Amino acid sequence: MAIVLPWLVVAIVTINVEPVKASVGLTLLLICAKCYLNTGLFIVAHDSMHGTLSPSWPRINKVIGAAALFLYAGLNYSSCRRKHLLHHLAPETSLDPDYRKEHEASFVKWFARFLCSYTSVGSLVIMGMGWALVYSQSVDPFRSVIIFGAIPLVLSSIQLFTFGIWMPHNPGKGSVRNTPRSNYFSPIVSLLTCYNFGYHREHHENPHVPWYRLYRLAMAKI
Repeated sequence: MAIVLPWLVVAIVTINVEPVKASVGLTLLLICAKCYLNTGLFIVAHDSMHGTLSPSWPRINKVIGAAALFLYAGLNYSSCRRKHLLHHLAPETSLDPDYRKEHEASFVKWFARFLCSYTSVGSLVIMGMGWALVYSQSVDPFRSVIIFGAIPLVLSSIQLFTFGIWMPHNPGKGSVRNTPRSNYFSPIVSLLTCYNFGYHREHHENPHVPWYRLYRLAMAKI
């Protein structure tokens, strides 16, 4: 709720803001807030996939995770969960849906294939319907959909991929592979970049530790 409720508040606020009349500072603040909270929705769903949101109430755990993915981009929870658990079961192998071999591992190609592996016609339809709803309710429909809808979603997907996939799992040409690796940013920077998932080795070693406790594991190693 600490992420879902603020996301809903920001979504309502942006519907009532006219970007062309708002200050540049306010517009950028709302874009950044929506982007960060979008990423947060995915993190909530991610923890749901590992059963850490509500361990004693698995149905509630699943409902919250499914709702978070629905709000994020109309994604299917069961499909995403299956792929993510396979990523943990066979990380950095041919079975890993999130991994690409070194010769394929340019950022753009990897990112594009990452997006394609998680999106579907159904999720695109749901997302389009959501944006149509925003369009119908906004005081500045077209700009609201682009500036407060599409741009934050694209930025959050880049944020998730960069700090949750590319940096931890990219082996790097000519380097000794020691992945998944952690970035060991400071706790504040790690929280801001991707809700502590820069502490990625700790996550793979302890997948049932929720995102807000990962920094403790990382700090114990430093």
